[in-house]
Amino acid sequence: MLGQQTIKRSRFLLSQNYDSLASERKARLDALLQVNGPLFAIHSMKEQLRLFWQKDDLKDAEQFLAVWCTDAMHSAIKALKRVGKTLGAYRTGFSATSISTLCEGAPWVS
Repeated sequence: MLGQQTIKRSRFLLSQNYDSLASERKARLDALLQVNGPLFAIHSMKEQLRLFWQKDDLKDAEQFLAVWCTDAMHSAIKALKRVGKTLGAYRTGFSATSISTLCEGAPWVS
């Protein structure tokens, strides 16, 4: 497994949208993710969560978030479980008004 220092130096790559990385950086990130299973799982879930903002309507967005939170909570990774639980708790309190304030510009917000 890679050391903490290697991961620390790669923090920029991990925080960026995969699609916006240059091919050299994608290759570097891919190599890092291949040798670190938990990091791969977390990065994959982060990329999946980005799809939330592309949902066409509120119902689809709520459904997507419910599935994402369930997947995160069933993960073996404590930090991912914590994020899933936290988002899941907020999900039940979402209303059209609060979501539109939070996500101005999303396609399903009028």
